[in-house]
Amino acid sequence: MLLLLLPVTLAAEPDPRDLPPALWEQALQGLELTEAQVGYSPEQMAPYGGATGLLPGVLELFGGPRPALRATGKLSDDLVAAQATPDEQLRLLFKLLGASTGRRVPVPGLDPDGTSGEVPTEVRGATAGQPAVWGHPALPDGTPAAQALGRLLTEQRRGRKDRDRALSTFATLPEPVQRLVVRLVVASLQAGPWVQAAVAETPGAGRSPQDTHSLLSALRAEEEWPGSTATLRREAVTALSATDLAYLGFAAVLWTKQLRLALEEFDAAGGAALLQDPACRGFGALELPTPGGPLLLTDGEGREHARDPAPMLVVDLGGDDTWTGRFAVSTPWPVSAMVELGGADRYLPGPEQAATLATGMRGIGALVDRAGDDHYEAQTSSLAAAWHGAGILLDSAGDDTYRLHDRWGSAAAHVGVALLVDQQGQDSHQAAGASQGMGGPLGAALLMDVAGDDRYTIPDDAEPSALYLGRTVAMSQGCGYGRRADMGDGHSLAGGYGLLIDGAGDDRYHAMAWSQGAAYWWGVGLLDDRGGDDVYRNGKYSLGAGAHFGVGVQVDHAGDDRYNAEPERFTDPFRGVEDLVAENQFQGHGRDGSLGLSLDLGGDDVYLLRSHSGGSGDLGSVGLFYEREGDDRYLFLPPADPAGLVPALGSTTHYPEPFRSWRDDLFTVGVFLDGGGQDLYEGLPQGRGEGLTWTERRSARERAVGVDAPAGGDPPAPQPR
Repeated sequence: MLLLLLPVTLAAEPDPRDLPPALWEQALQGLELTEAQVGYSPEQMAPYGGATGLLPGVLELFGGPRPALRATGKLSDDLVAAQATPDEQLRLLFKLLGASTGRRVPVPGLDPDGTSGEVPTEVRGATAGQPAVWGHPALPDGTPAAQALGRLLTEQRRGRKDRDRALSTFATLPEPVQRLVVRLVVASLQAGPWVQAAVAETPGAGRSPQDTHSLLSALRAEEEWPGSTATLRREAVTALSATDLAYLGFAAVLWTKQLRLALEEFDAAGGAALLQDPACRGFGALELPTPGGPLLLTDGEGREHARDPAPMLVVDLGGDDTWTGRFAVSTPWPVSAMVELGGADRYLPGPEQAATLATGMRGIGALVDRAGDDHYEAQTSSLAAAWHGAGILLDSAGDDTYRLHDRWGSAAAHVGVALLVDQQGQDSHQAAGASQGMGGPLGAALLMDVAGDDRYTIPDDAEPSALYLGRTVAMSQGCGYGRRADMGDGHSLAGGYGLLIDGAGDDRYHAMAWSQGAAYWWGVGLLDDRGGDDVYRNGKYSLGAGAHFGVGVQVDHAGDDRYNAEPERFTDPFRGVEDLVAENQFQGHGRDGSLGLSLDLGGDDVYLLRSHSGGSGDLGSVGLFYEREGDDRYLFLPPADPAGLVPALGSTTHYPEPFRSWRDDLFTVGVFLDGGGQDLYEGLPQGRGEGLTWTERRSARERAVGVDAPAGGDPPAPQPR
């Protein structure tokens, strides 16, 4: 299997995300603040409340831009370094939830000391062609694969002849194919008890997949008082503390590690070339019973398949297949997995179905597709979705489309972990919202697309909101999304980690509100684009934006990028008013106890900026924008109503009356930094421009600064305004 590796920042190299000391010191001097005052301590954050389920380490991120950038940068680098080892990525994601589990898990016969992610395969020693060590009590070492599968099956009075015929057909397949299937069955059977321990107290046992989804998603989906976040399904509330994330994380790492090692062994023995053997064709489908659920083995010819509920394990030997119904959905089984070894495949939902593909509900749902231009389509809660589980989708190659008609997928997690990794190809990701790297309460989600010119889209008409002036609320593309219920049933829940990491390629990000490194209600959102000439389009609370105690970070490492560069217009469907899509509160904006950080680290870039953008703080928050280098163009367009004008590039929002509370003790800070290059400023107030430093003080606690360092020179002294 070909892996295109993303570049990794080595420890010995300076982190390009780190603010240059001289430039940062100049900003602090302009603010007349210490670094500790440009951020908030845990004691200062405590009065906000509503932090049930707050994840460990999140409070420390509010300490200021540099601590937040250091921590999120390290997290991104670690996930990139583990791009070829999804088991290690899962371990890192579960660690964010406070579940430190699964480190160096040994796998008998494949990785006896548990260091496979650290030691190359050729150094560890190949297992292909050697007598198999299965690591299962029912399978003595050296048991041939066909016999091993027979020993793992459950005895049934009916269908014994069909079972024997299926095993006879299985025995004709190339031995490495047989071995791969048996290893995947063993992995599922071994992970199952750990999953069952994890969800033993989680409600939903014995229910259908649709009913289980309805219950576990009730805190997000049901409003039993009009206009309020409120549900009467108390089971959904108590479930939050019922799932054992440590057991769940161990099960997910254990299963995924065995998957990875089994595929490495298969590739070493010949891999895809083995599937050309005539024995891999013409037998249709073999279905066999195991203690963990049914095994479905399908041949290498393109066929149509329909299942509901999902089998425990599907292994397809190639061909352009169409899969309709449920696959890789962990209800009713603790583990449900699907491994597609080749072909351009189509995955389609049944009518009005939720949770149909790569969904972990009270368990592990995992889909692996190794080749072909694939089409993934679902209604909701699919394509790497977790509801008290682990949802996993790994695609190795091809130009793929990911289409979610509703929300909660393409890496979306609530109480658990969601992981979607696409290794290469020109891919298209589309969903209606709350997707594409969305971390909900007690959730961590990662969408990683390693290479290719990719498109990430939340349609404009998906979920328009009158509150956001007709713009669709995306909560996607690297978004930490909590549950705010102070105006509802009172069960407010802290958001999780929502991560989108994209590697090489010229990418397009399309959304309106709450996207592209955004955070809401104690969540953490990160969009980290590693290279290419990218286009970003959005409207509000995007591009490194946080509100209501969130930390939103957007980083673009290289390329000539365009941020809202085309002044696109639309009509608010609620007011009938025409305006620009890019409204305000984006590109390094923080509001109400938040940090919003936007960084571009290289290239000649173009920015359209409006009020409250380009390093803007509001209501006890920090907004920071940093352009490291390049000849950049900044275009500012004021709002139609002059009363709403807050200039871009280092600004704060002014509140003339005191709050008469702890809020009066917090600093509000806006910071704009440009590290060099010949830059062009258009439409900005006088005093903000190339080679200048400017300051703004709306009150003693509302302070802003902008610094444009001349190319090859030191930052100039500040010019108060």
